[in-house]
Amino acid sequence: MSIPTLTETDNKYSFLKVMKEKESILLGINPTNKFQHELLKLIKSQNTIQNAGKGMLFTPKDTYLEQLQLDVKTAVNNLNQLLSNELTSHVPALEFDYSTKKLITVSYFINHPSEDKNYSLYLLFEELVAYSFLAIKNWYEEKDSLTKEDILNELNWQFSAKPKDEYRGKSNLFNPARKLKENKLGLILSDEMVDYISKNLISRVLESNMGVDIAGQGILIFKAGETLDTFETAEEFTNEKIINPLLEDINYKFRLEPLISEKNLYYSTETFPKKSAKFISNIAREVKTIKAQNSKNPLSFPGYLALELLIKLETLAEEKYTGLWRMDCEKVKQEFKKELITPSNKWSSLILFLNHEESYKFPPEVWKDLVNDPDLLYAKWNIPKTVVHVFTGREAGFFRTIVLGLTNLPENELWKAQALVNLIDKNQKKLRALLTDNNFTVIYSEIQKRIYTQYIPWYFRIFLVFPFSIFLDGFLENAKAKIQEEQAALTKINEKHFIKVHNEMAKEKVEKLEKAKEDIVYRSIKSTLDSFYISQKKIPTIEDIKQFYPDEDVFQKVIKKYKFKVYNFSSKGGEDADILMYPLGEGWEEKKKQLIGSLDHVVSEKNPHISVNFDKLKYERASKLLELLKK
Repeated sequence: MSIPTLTETDNKYSFLKVMKEKESILLGINPTNKFQHELLKLIKSQNTIQNAGKGMLFTPKDTYLEQLQLDVKTAVNNLNQLLSNELTSHVPALEFDYSTKKLITVSYFINHPSEDKNYSLYLLFEELVAYSFLAIKNWYEEKDSLTKEDILNELNWQFSAKPKDEYRGKSNLFNPARKLKENKLGLILSDEMVDYISKNLISRVLESNMGVDIAGQGILIFKAGETLDTFETAEEFTNEKIINPLLEDINYKFRLEPLISEKNLYYSTETFPKKSAKFISNIAREVKTIKAQNSKNPLSFPGYLALELLIKLETLAEEKYTGLWRMDCEKVKQEFKKELITPSNKWSSLILFLNHEESYKFPPEVWKDLVNDPDLLYAKWNIPKTVVHVFTGREAGFFRTIVLGLTNLPENELWKAQALVNLIDKNQKKLRALLTDNNFTVIYSEIQKRIYTQYIPWYFRIFLVFPFSIFLDGFLENAKAKIQEEQAALTKINEKHFIKVHNEMAKEKVEKLEKAKEDIVYRSIKSTLDSFYISQKKIPTIEDIKQFYPDEDVFQKVIKKYKFKVYNFSSKGGEDADILMYPLGEGWEEKKKQLIGSLDHVVSEKNPHISVNFDKLKYERASKLLELLKK
């Protein structure tokens, strides 16, 4: 990287309009009175890089003014004169007040250092910017977390406040430019400088992952633990105050409903839905577009802050939800393993036989982790009509307890002993020490004999009482081969069975999804009818309603399935129309009263004897519907 030239540096800091001492002397620009002389002298005496980093540069506070025997008003007037003559520069900086846990603005003054110094005016300025950022970091670390009520109060304020109002409650929203301009003394301040410092501070905050930029508002500074509270409070607020009112307007209803339906379908049809931020964030983007199109200022309309929070916090909230999901999964795994890895005299606590159907109760990623868990040993065993998943802990001592417990199983449960032997065979390397332990092999051989006896002809079983391995090994190998053949046959049968089960599950999921879609369209059509009949006082034809539903097949299916009423009206002019009416059923009587009231209003409003703008067709349809409803 090339070293910036003086010209480049001057351009970057063009707002630092301060003459060097030699320049001012040559131009004949000097302090005009003793107060200015004393002020400039004091400013220069404090003008060091060390003081800039510690917040010890000159500032018009009581300590310095008492030393000069100046009151605040006189000091400010003379400082402004020095600023106007470019004999010093006023730099606002932020400091953190530990007693109030608030950021305050301090006015500092800097000049070009003497030529013997190894730092420049620009370096002094940047040191003050770094000092301000340190104040923000201290505020970030020390500030109290906001409650849900605090967040909601600010969202409500922004929703109803006038553009120039300033929020005075607890807030995580911080506008550096606004804060830096809190110049209560009336000192001259460069807007260009404030803009530079503000952008620099925002950039540093974002790079430090301390907050997110809210365009037009500032930066939202928050700790990791506040992310979801902020996001979810904004979601609740947005649903209640912004989305619900928009859904009552038919022009916006059909821009938002597909996004809302996507969210509802996911949570209602997924077997293991993971909470996600993406749905409400997508809705917020569309709502923001709608609101911005109808607002003079797209960065400050009512509800803007809540929508921006949902958009800007999406990634962070998604990470939090993913983390919570993983924690929940971890809890499930730990609960699953708890008894299997805890020493016990109860053999049934140390081994788990789980039918394949029960594995569907676990999220796929959890099941995969359990099968491969380093604390467990796992194997599958086929029995008629299902696959059994077998889990045990890895502790060798557990197997003595399990084997002893399985020795006395009734005949119809002997498959459990076979499943254990299979698990041990598949994990021989991991259990090598156990399988060379004479104490264990004695009891293990007994359970093996019991398992394999049923696969040996009765007239050979007498040889099992002899200790000679020449007899025992041969019989055991034959028995093992028969068991393997049996398992291979059962595996094929069970695989076919579970392919069928999986297909049925997939079919059920599709049917569930279709049913959920139909339910959504059903509720939407009723809501659309409300908009026509109740809100707009219009009588909709089936074509009027159908235009809002691009999937005509689903629309017609819902109309038929849920028994919406369709009335064919012929007008005196010969124009036929199919009028769509609500289905009968729960809530119909109350809806009927609303309809009669609305139609009465239409009839009286469109009565040719009292109405100037007479709509004959609308009047006829409303009258006919009233007759039908009042029968």
